[in-house]
Amino acid sequence: MFTDVSQSAYGACLYVPSADVYGRIKVSLLIAKSKVAPLKLTTIPRLELCGALVGVRLYEKAIDSLRVQVRHTTFWTDSTIVLGWLKMLPSKLQPFVRNRTVEIMEKTVNCTWRHVPTDENPANHISRAVEVVNLQGLDLWWSGPQFLQQDCSQWPSNSGRYSDSKLPEVRPEVSLHLSVPRDDSFIDFSQFSNLSRLNRAVAYALRFINLQNALNLIIRKAQSDSFVEYKLLTQGHSLSPKNPLNKFNVFLDDAQIMRVGGKFGNASEFSYEKKYPIILQSTHILTKLVFKAEHIRLMHAGPQLLLASIREVHWPIGGRNLAKTTYHNCIRCIRMRAQTVTPLMGNLPVHRLTPGRPFECVGIDYAGPISSANRLSRGCRIVKVYIAIFVCFKTKAIHIELVGDLTSNSFLSALRRFVSRREGINFHLCPPYSPHFGGLWEAGVKSIKFHMHRVLGNCNLTYEELITVLTQIEAIFNSRPLTPLSSDPDDMMPLTPGHFLIGQPLTAMPAAEYKDCRLSNLTRFQRLELMRQHFWARWSKEYISELQQRTKWRTNQSSLKLHSLVVVKEDNLPPLKCRLDHIVAVYPGSDGVNRVADIRTSSGVIKRSFNKICPLIAD
Repeated sequence: MFTDVSQSAYGACLYVPSADVYGRIKVSLLIAKSKVAPLKLTTIPRLELCGALVGVRLYEKAIDSLRVQVRHTTFWTDSTIVLGWLKMLPSKLQPFVRNRTVEIMEKTVNCTWRHVPTDENPANHISRAVEVVNLQGLDLWWSGPQFLQQDCSQWPSNSGRYSDSKLPEVRPEVSLHLSVPRDDSFIDFSQFSNLSRLNRAVAYALRFINLQNALNLIIRKAQSDSFVEYKLLTQGHSLSPKNPLNKFNVFLDDAQIMRVGGKFGNASEFSYEKKYPIILQSTHILTKLVFKAEHIRLMHAGPQLLLASIREVHWPIGGRNLAKTTYHNCIRCIRMRAQTVTPLMGNLPVHRLTPGRPFECVGIDYAGPISSANRLSRGCRIVKVYIAIFVCFKTKAIHIELVGDLTSNSFLSALRRFVSRREGINFHLCPPYSPHFGGLWEAGVKSIKFHMHRVLGNCNLTYEELITVLTQIEAIFNSRPLTPLSSDPDDMMPLTPGHFLIGQPLTAMPAAEYKDCRLSNLTRFQRLELMRQHFWARWSKEYISELQQRTKWRTNQSSLKLHSLVVVKEDNLPPLKCRLDHIVAVYPGSDGVNRVADIRTSSGVIKRSFNKICPLIAD
């Protein structure tokens, strides 16, 4: 393979010598390739290197295509600079030359590079112009130089070598001489925020020592900075009887590191580091780096686990406070514990504080979807329907409408039905993504949605049946007590949203109890009645439980008093009958805390414990 370049072009040509039975050698041109020199001016040595690279890639392609075995390959170039680059370490060359030299050396591991005189280089005809009429008679081009037909001992010798110092594109060598003192005064802890980086920096500065020896040097430096007793121990002196370190029974190990001489010396199952941990001062920078590194290794563990893990190897004085500080100052932990700003709760809207007609001001929200059947017969199709909830600001009365989808036309239809039966309209929108601005109607959605999913379950009602169930649910919510109607202890009638709608509580038609009946024996109408009864039973249980779970019950800040209006938890009450009674007597225990009370009901006086009594607190 011969390569050559000029200012205009560069290329390579490949020759294959073969010998017959008489030993006569014939050389023939196999393949050649040329490329135009780049428009951007560059040096001739760089072009020579590019020509050599073209020859290497052409050789690689020819070897992959030939079906014969090649014994040996020799590359010829008339550039002594390229030959000098190929004999150097690539790391000493500039990037342009280094990258191409590495590729050439990797692809010509088993090949030889030799120098050829310029006048005997057939690749000159590639880089320089040759007329077509003269091309056929160029024996140098078709058969190569004459020395190829001779023995390899007669080939041109490599001459004109460049020394490494005279070659171009060579990176300058920089020598750094570092004088390291024998002591550890060169360690500046304030320049490091990571224990691993500190340990590796010290190991690199001292060279030829492992990381553990570097860490021992760092620990000795930290103990020397933190404890004046360290110098006394290194000099063979004992500590004074009143020294605070005497309770740790400190001693120096073979690496001249202070350790705690605890009471675990006979514990053979413990490691040496656990029996005799390294003593550190929590105020030193090294101790803070150790805590930080261990906190990250333990996947940002809490203070208790962090301190326990640290004490397996080290014994930090004041480590508990440092563990808490490390945990609370960790940026990632702070982001994970971040809480939104909770401003002071705003004042109630003026519409909730001024009297007026029911549904004069309402909040609107949607709940669902709920699955519904389009007909009762077989082959019915299941569709999704939604609940539109209208909550009165003044009386907390609820109006429920069933809508077929979430389109604006369905909402407007539901709104027209509401306006036709209730009140006029004037829109006031809440800020986007701010459901807490409508806590009044969000509570209504939560109550209806929470119980509807548990009562209906997988049952798919028709549109008409859903309207019936939702209307009865509306009556149940409008019959819930708001506050006592009067302060008369004998008045058992609570104030409900129904008082503002029809002047008295909403009542339902008398219905039989179906809780103990088998589901297969009930008609479809009776099943609807059973769903309504289940809804009321679940609502009364969970609503009463929420009323009972108050802060004063846990801290005993207040107690039930005489003539207080309460709700008694009963599991077998019929629907639409909220049991409200008055306390007539309380029974304190031996500690003076009231836990049992007598309650007057419409049928007499009963005794119940406080966990069955829920005080009715006005909103």
